[in-house]
Amino acid sequence: MPDESSTLHTIRIEMRETLSNYCTFDAYCISTVDPITLLPTGSLTDPRIESIHNELLQNEFKENENVARILHLEKGEEARLKEILAPADFGDELRVPLMYRNQCWGVIHLFRAKANSSFTQEDLALISKLSRSFAGKIASHFQHTKVQGHVTPGTIITDTNLNVIYSNEHGQLWLDTLKTIEQINTNQTPRSVQGLLARLDIDKATSKKLILNSADEGYFQIRAEKLQDHHSDEVIAFHFENVSFEDQYMYAKNQYGLSEREGDVTDCVLKGYTTKKIAETLFISMHTAQDHLKSIFRKVDVHTRRDLINKLMGKA
Repeated sequence: MPDESSTLHTIRIEMRETLSNYCTFDAYCISTVDPITLLPTGSLTDPRIESIHNELLQNEFKENENVARILHLEKGEEARLKEILAPADFGDELRVPLMYRNQCWGVIHLFRAKANSSFTQEDLALISKLSRSFAGKIASHFQHTKVQGHVTPGTIITDTNLNVIYSNEHGQLWLDTLKTIEQINTNQTPRSVQGLLARLDIDKATSKKLILNSADEGYFQIRAEKLQDHHSDEVIAFHFENVSFEDQYMYAKNQYGLSEREGDVTDCVLKGYTTKKIAETLFISMHTAQDHLKSIFRKVDVHTRRDLINKLMGKA
């Protein structure tokens, strides 16, 4: 397996080991997410959490917030603790989002059993401090994964419990590829697929998509849609597809944390505009245009306009 494919999983393991050196906990769930949709791209989940993982995921989407916090069962806080964690014998949860350049790249969840002491504000402050360097590593992983390539489309169809009821040849290959990318057991459901279904349910939507990239496949998207089979039962089709030029470009700009104005400047660079033409088009001074270009080059880690476009489009 290529190094790039295992890096994200390695980062999650490194996080767990580091966290255990600074804070005691009885269980954990360390997830990485797509910063655009906040859908999961993988997780390192304690076996004691695995059975309630989907319930926690759905609850996470309902909350939909990127704040660090502690939940105490003894204070009667939130249905998440009372209805999901308490029956599994957990009484405390510490949650810290992995923030980098104002984007969320994942979430740390640490849990303590009812019988053990509660997390403290000191624990929260320490884990929050540690999370910053990890968030940067996760962002760097995505930003330095080569993204060029053309994927072979595939489809799988599952019931609402994610049991596969149909798969074409390439659909099964994609399912296996996701398990390899996410470094999970063959009997586990990929978190990306699990997250798409949870998002469909929470939003009461008929279709959702998640754009991913990998060292082997480049950019690809998973598009989930709700269907009815011939028995009128609801089924979910997961289509593995190529990403449009426009989506790939927009996605790459977002992953590098470019501001809206920096995105406008980058669009002009793509069109071959000179600095003077960029300034005239965006109604800014040439000095401001140059400052934006310097900031863009720094964020994307390039030195020329050609390198900028090549990297954003996966040719570097």
